[in-house]
Amino acid sequence: MKKISFLVSLVMAACLIGQLPGCSSDDVAPAVDCSVSGLALSLTSKSNPTSCTSPNGSISVTGSGGTGPYQYKMDNGPYQDGSTFSNLAAGSFQISIKDANGCENTISVELSSPGNLVITSVVANNTTCGGSSGSISVSATGSTALNYRINSGAFGPASTFNNLTPGNYTITVADANSCTISTTARVLSGVSYVNDVRPVLQSSCGLNNSGCHSSSTGRDLNSYNSVRLRAGQIKTRIALPESNPSFMPKDGSRLPQSEIDRITCWVDDGAPNN
Repeated sequence: MKKISFLVSLVMAACLIGQLPGCSSDDVAPAVDCSVSGLALSLTSKSNPTSCTSPNGSISVTGSGGTGPYQYKMDNGPYQDGSTFSNLAAGSFQISIKDANGCENTISVELSSPGNLVITSVVANNTTCGGSSGSISVSATGSTALNYRINSGAFGPASTFNNLTPGNYTITVADANSCTISTTARVLSGVSYVNDVRPVLQSSCGLNNSGCHSSSTGRDLNSYNSVRLRAGQIKTRIALPESNPSFMPKDGSRLPQSEIDRITCWVDDGAPNN
């Protein structure tokens, strides 16, 4: 019995380091349950810009909980070690924190325009995966002569933007004095983790007791948190050629393109728990 137990241990160890067919060694470490990590982000201070033409506002934040060290980012920028963001114009900013386990949290911070220009609401309507039926509507106050633009387009009186594909957009509002204020909005594809992504993982990725992504392997894809932490990796590997050693599903057939597209859209949406 001791000899059999020893052999079983060797087999499991070989699978975990990627030495057996059907298993891979380039997965990330076991997932952490971010919902109970206690990672938090709070506003330390902020300074509004002093004029419409001087982007000299700033935002400072403080992280707590989770597992250090922390990194921070503003909107869709890259993560950085510093927790202060400077040279800012008026607008609404999404500040995010990420800890050493990959857990994240986000807060919204508003910097006011010297001309009292304020964005009061932003409504983003989803499109479909690969579609262009999304829209963003913005409401603002501070002047009766407001113009709007999306990304780097031209300003105009329309405050609703249609025919949008999934992605992140910047909406800027300008008043008669050329004061501007900006905010970001995200149009999602509407792909559901529960209805569209998880069923594919269950049928194709070995989530059962003997599969390579079962809860006993250290590459568990049974929980949402573990899938979210590996979302980018999953997106990349299901699109690889079958001859590539990192191709997923390992030793299985290539997923139908429709399933690859849905998983890709869901990851690009930010891997929401929907």
